[in-house]
Order: sequence, then structure tokens, then C-alpha cells
Amino acid sequence: MTDSSRITTERIKRLLTAFARSEPPEEDALDFTFFDDALTQAERFIEIRDIMRQHAEQRLQYYRQALRQKTTAEQDVEQQIAADSIAESIHLQAWSAIYYRYLKMDGLSSRQLQQMAGINERRLQRRVEQGIRYLTQMIQEKDRLARAGHLRLQMPAAGHHMLYGLEAALSRITRLLGDHEYRFISLEGLGGIGKTALAWSVVDRLRQQQPADIHGIEWLSARNEILNDHGQIEVVDSRIHSMQDIFNRLADRLPGHTTEPLTFEKQREKLASGLNRHPYLVVIDNLETVEDSDLLLPELEKIAGQSRFILTSRVSLQHFPYVHSIRMSELSQFDSYTLLKEEVFRLSRRSLSDQEARRIYEMVGGFPLALRLISGQLAELPTETVIESLEAIRGPLPDDQPQSTLLHDDHATLFRFIYRTTWQRLDDACRLLLLALYDISTDGINLEGMQTRATHLGLSNRQFVDTLRTLQRHALLEFRGDVPRYSLHRLTLTFLKRDILHPQWQL
Repeated sequence: MTDSSRITTERIKRLLTAFARSEPPEEDALDFTFFDDALTQAERFIEIRDIMRQHAEQRLQYYRQALRQKTTAEQDVEQQIAADSIAESIHLQAWSAIYYRYLKMDGLSSRQLQQMAGINERRLQRRVEQGIRYLTQMIQEKDRLARAGHLRLQMPAAGHHMLYGLEAALSRITRLLGDHEYRFISLEGLGGIGKTALAWSVVDRLRQQQPADIHGIEWLSARNEILNDHGQIEVVDSRIHSMQDIFNRLADRLPGHTTEPLTFEKQREKLASGLNRHPYLVVIDNLETVEDSDLLLPELEKIAGQSRFILTSRVSLQHFPYVHSIRMSELSQFDSYTLLKEEVFRLSRRSLSDQEARRIYEMVGGFPLALRLISGQLAELPTETVIESLEAIRGPLPDDQPQSTLLHDDHATLFRFIYRTTWQRLDDACRLLLLALYDISTDGINLEGMQTRATHLGLSNRQFVDTLRTLQRHALLEFRGDVPRYSLHRLTLTFLKRDILHPQWQL
């Protein structure tokens, strides 16, 4: 069984080169989990080529239809390549380049493709490399789904969103976890910066790799508020908000659970033995909300044994000598542009120009959550309207201050404005369903649970489907997993608490 992390762009490129030359590659290049073991190397070679070709053809058809292009049935190959090349879609350009260069029967040479597309060698190479990245992601996902994971998991399901600009951090953390010197790693930064998304991605990669030295994964989230039946926020004891809660939850979930009451000392001894005998990866999300976190970490350090911990926190933990702190920064300009463009295109089939992406980035910065929320607005409103609204809350700048002064310097104002603007565009059904989700756990609920809440609100099936799509489009719902589970981001919860459920506000 292959390790999905070994499916690299270089490996896919070797396969594509083999296709172009009609020469089978070395054996390890064809080692994929989704292949039937009975297949010969020649059969694997043909099958992987067909998988890639069919996927590329599907993507080409999808983007051409979205841009209302004519199909290849209505024009010859040269005309189709030229139309793809000038299309306002980086996706279509990349898929077209990789398909006609390597995947189409009797593929074209680099020089032929350059001439038909009307571009130089350097630009063609960039498009081909992007296409290889898309193919690599597809094969990695196909391989991941074919792997029957042996890890015992207690964690949220995977997010559908791509991870932009965090591949280096993902690889670094995975590497650190393989070194037993690093037992505690904290991901630190402002809300909306991507701490939880990165922690999940680390866990998902470990699930794919199935390391022999990790017996299981436990995911704990320190959220301790719900919305009761009277529309009021209340603190509940069933959530994790103290050191004792975390110890209790770990004791319940780890092997050898007992129902007999234990003193704190006995419980600590039992956990220390279990975590050392069966090494776990424990993720504690939103650690800063735990009341006695400064007391918790020294106690966890005593019982960790061979187990490892990932902590996400808005507050730095670098004063603990055994904690390796990683301060998360905003996305780069390139990654922010990419996220904006791909999300807007996904939601509205509309292409955002570099100039429009730059103007938004200059005010919003590289906060992934903020960029997704803005993308939801851009899918429904003219770009200029969204930009003017952002400029309005930034206010006029002094003459000696550069025009690129960032609105995101005021983190709270930025998110409050984006959420409030989005809220104002929601109809009553969307608002009610969003409020009805305030009390769900961080593990989320499935589609059936969502529909039950919608039914209690009096929504018809059609209204529920439309409402769900709207909330997803505006990035107000976190939905994860091959069988999706739905939850709310902490910043969404904060907005509902402070701006919507505040006594002076009325729905």
C-alpha cells in the first residue's frame, strides 16, 4: 500500500513524459492504492493514462461550458486551443495545456502547442506545471479515498476547501511530529488565519501515511457556549473549558476506560500509562479558551509519554520550554489572489482580474477566512460595490499615508464589517437556520441533522436546499468530509453572539 504523500508532481510528470513517449515508466511510478493487485504493469500504465485523460476531458468540458465556449465538436483542435488560451480562466488554460501536450491521443509537441496557443515557451511551461499540480491533487485524493485507514480517529471530518499557501508549514509540522523531540507543537495567530485548517490538514496527512508509531488521533475543542431555546447564550458544563474536562475526555476516549470514579492523581497515572503504551496524537483546538491553560500544559507534559500534542491558540505558548511555537502569518499576495480568483470562479463562474484581486487584498490582507467571506459577496454583488464598501469603512486616508494602508490592521473591525454586510444580504430562512446552528458541537452535524433543524423552523425541503446552498456560498458554514458534517467557525459564532444576539439588535 503506497503512502499518498509520495504522489508528487515530479512523479506525475514522469508518468506524463512516459505517455508522450509511449514508454512504460519504472515500476514504482505505477504504485497506487486504487489499482487492483492483479493488474500487470502494462495494464496499470494504460489505466492511469485513461484516468488522467478522462479527468482532464471532464475539467475542460466543465470550464468551457462555464465560459460558454464552443466545444471541439464545433471547431477544429487548433481553434479550440486558441480559444482556451485566451479564456479568462487560469484553470482552463492549465487543463488545456496539459491535455493537448500529454494526454490527448497523438499529443502535440511543445512547439506545435506554443504556435496554436499563441504563447511563448515560458508561458506554456507555467501552464503545464499548473496542470501537473491539478492532476497530482486529483490522484492524491483518489489514492487517499482508496486507503482503509487503521488509525482510531476521534476528530472532525476533512474540509472541502483547498489549503492555500500552507504546504511548506504542513510538511514542516509533519516532519516535526516524526521527531520524538517535539512532543508539543502550538499553531498560533489571530482568528481566521487558518490554525484549525492547518491542524486538520496535518492530521489528514498522518491518516494517509498511517505512521506505525501513532496508535490513534484525538481531537478536542474548547468551546463552551450554546444558544438555548429562548435565544439566549449560556455556558454549559458538557463542553471542554478546564484542565479537568480535558483529562476526563481523554480518559473516556483512550483504551482501558473505566466507569469507576478516580481521583485526579489516579486518573493522571492511568493517562500517563496509556499515552506512553499507546502513543496518540492529541489535538486541542482553541486552547486559549481553557480557563486554566497555564496549569494544563505542565500537567500534560508530565503524562505525554510517547504521545504528541498539537495545540491551536490565539495566545502564544512560547514561554513553555517544551512547546515548539509556530506563529502563523497571513497568506502571501500570490496565494491570496489565487484563493480569491478560484473561489469567485467556483461560486459564480466569473473571473476576477488581477487588478480587482489586488484592490481587495490591499484592504483585507491575507486572512483566508476573510477572503472566503468576501468571495461569497463577490459572487452576488458587482466587484466595485464590494470594493467601495470596504473603502468606506477604511475611511479617507491622510495625504502622507500610502493608499495601500491595510484595513486588516484592525482585525476586529474587518471581520465585523464583512459578517454584518453578509448578514444583511441573507433572507429570514438563512438567518434562522444559522442561529439554529449556534449550539452544535465542533464535531458538526450531518445533513439529516441539518434538515431536522430546518423542519423545526418550518422550512420546506426546497427552502432548506436553497438555504444550505446560500450559507455555503457565503462561507458561513464549515462543511467537511466525504459525507459532509456541518459546523460554524468560531468567528462566525462570535459575530452571532456580539452583533446579532445582543439585546439591542433585532432580527
